[in-house]
Amino acid sequence: MIAVGLTEVVVILLVSVLAGFIGAMFGLGGGILIIPFLTLVEGVPVPLAVGASIVSVVATSSSSAATYVRDRLTNIRLGMFLEIGAVAGAITGAFVSVFLPAAALFILFGMLLLYATTVMIRSRRLDFPSTVFPDSCEV
Repeated sequence: MIAVGLTEVVVILLVSVLAGFIGAMFGLGGGILIIPFLTLVEGVPVPLAVGASIVSVVATSSSSAATYVRDRLTNIRLGMFLEIGAVAGAITGAFVSVFLPAAALFILFGMLLLYATTVMIRSRRLDFPSTVFPDSCEV
């Protein structure tokens, strides 16, 4: 029975690392991958999966922010202003999630996933404006 528990821990660790890598590559929070994995594959209740995701978001955000602040690429005043909205949204979300059934949370999360996917697919073309043409690579 200990081996099964150890196997589950290793699988969750590997999926978490993969989610962090994919999240960093695409500019997503790892929670978009972690929450469905924990709830659908591991059977973790939604509120616990969301809590675990929030802990990972805080850890990754802190490490990223430290790097950007060190390289002087951040606007600290803007970040502090945006943090007010983030904290207010987190508190509101925690309060609302207590009163919503798990099915409603699944539906809301699914809608959020669809929206994020749509925005990412549409915005990938913004990196290369149609008026800019690549250099020819003739050697």
